[in-house]
Amino acid sequence: MSKIETGGPAFPMQEPQAIHAFAVAAVDGITDPDERDRAYIKARAEAVGGMSLRDHFATHCGALGDEVSMTPHQPLRKQ
Repeated sequence: MSKIETGGPAFPMQEPQAIHAFAVAAVDGITDPDERDRAYIKARAEAVGGMSLRDHFATHCGALGDEVSMTPHQPLRKQ
């Protein structure tokens, strides 16, 4: 197997022109129209797939439980 499978980008591409450029690069050299269509669609899906930044940071919120107090806010005492 000569192709390294990286799983694609971790975060989805947002810019339509970048998504198109990524997909066009994937079909470079493919002459069969049906195969080009399949490769373009697969590459485009890979470009827009992945987790959002919100998902990424949400996975780390559980680790904050030990460092962040989970008690309700209590008013400050007057001195």
